[in-house]
Amino acid sequence: MEKIQVNVSQLLLDLENPRIVSADTQPDALRSMIEFDPRHFKTMMESIKDHGLDPGDAFYVIASEIDPDEFIVVDGNRRLAALMALRQPSLLQGIPISANLRQKLAAVSNGYDPASNEEVDAVLFEERAAADEWILRRHGRGMEGEARIYWGPLEIQRFQRDRSVLDVIEFVKKNSTFGDDEWARIEEKLTDKASVLRRFLEAKPIRELLGLTVSKSGDETIPEFSAKPVTAIEVLSAIVSDVADGTVTTRTHNRKENFEEYVADLPDGLKNSKPGSKKVRFRDATVSGGGTRPRQKAKPTATPQPVKRSKAKPPRITLAPRSHRFAVPPSEKAERLLFEASKINLKITPLACAYVLRAFVENTIDGYIADKRLSDWNSAKNQRYDLKQRSQIVMDDLVAKRAAKKDDLRSITRILTNSTDPASIQALNDYVHGKYHVPSVDTLRNVWDVAEPLFIAVYGPAK
Repeated sequence: MEKIQVNVSQLLLDLENPRIVSADTQPDALRSMIEFDPRHFKTMMESIKDHGLDPGDAFYVIASEIDPDEFIVVDGNRRLAALMALRQPSLLQGIPISANLRQKLAAVSNGYDPASNEEVDAVLFEERAAADEWILRRHGRGMEGEARIYWGPLEIQRFQRDRSVLDVIEFVKKNSTFGDDEWARIEEKLTDKASVLRRFLEAKPIRELLGLTVSKSGDETIPEFSAKPVTAIEVLSAIVSDVADGTVTTRTHNRKENFEEYVADLPDGLKNSKPGSKKVRFRDATVSGGGTRPRQKAKPTATPQPVKRSKAKPPRITLAPRSHRFAVPPSEKAERLLFEASKINLKITPLACAYVLRAFVENTIDGYIADKRLSDWNSAKNQRYDLKQRSQIVMDDLVAKRAAKKDDLRSITRILTNSTDPASIQALNDYVHGKYHVPSVDTLRNVWDVAEPLFIAVYGPAK
């Protein structure tokens, strides 16, 4: 391969580009690049017009077999297509896109100076196969770190000096009562689920409850609150725990009423608390009392001792843990399902795990209904209630008979009865019957863990 500089007019779009479904000509390829995502294409044109090309991102090219003075761009086709539309907006007239889109793209080209990107950097490869392995490193995922590793939400926020989520996580880390191992697990999950936490922090019911605002200090965005510190830590501890466990997601909570319901389910002492008028930065806040807060700085002693921290245990690989906090089910089938749930591997057989999970939940629900002689018949429709409705009947009965606390069953109730949750009854049905649905390892593990209070209430605690 060889680094070269070429004139943009010498570059051709690649008719074999993975983003192009079918193209026989350059106009076909240009149309495909635009229609791949018209909004993003317009944004790319605007970025090149305002800022130029990324100086560290050269085009990958191979020589054209038809004209030795031309080069086929095997990587960088979206940038080339945007350049073509900027330099020659008349090209847009020759391709079948909507008049409205054509007008918007042509408007971007107004005032563009073609001389600003006349010569561009490129890497010339002898053949397509030689370029492929480098293209994969640019666009591939995983590859054990060999390909580019894209920033996650928290990394982007650190770069942008936006502390609105980062400082909240640090506040919970410092002031919560989670043990070190449990916090390590939660913190790891939040790295991938920061967008869910951000949605909660931006939701009006949560903002009003905690008095959340942000302020600017130079180019830094800093979050503040005006609720009592003990209220803030209890509410935020519940939220980060639910986010980490997958109990709440962007699918389950995307409307105002979802967050109002979440607040309504909080204990009375929290949801009825009113924020004050004094704003406190999360980074400066310390919560006192209310239990041991293991990550708060201890008062210095005469001879400080090094703190030994145990390593966080890796997540279990089986659907259910080896030992259970509830008694062995009385029915032979439920006992067998429990045994298999403790043996079956989540990573190797996620679909089988979903089948066993649904079967054990259904056996538990129906066994309780039969044992307590509850009605599971919908007389209005002259049919049996579905599993989602039967689950609600059982949990309502457990709470009414004080066999379980409502708060203990809150998470599993929300999961099983919310049709949009990835572990709902509907989702479990889809995993069994759906043609394309495959559950994630974390979803299955988490739903078993949050269902344990239900199993304890039905079968009794382990002896």
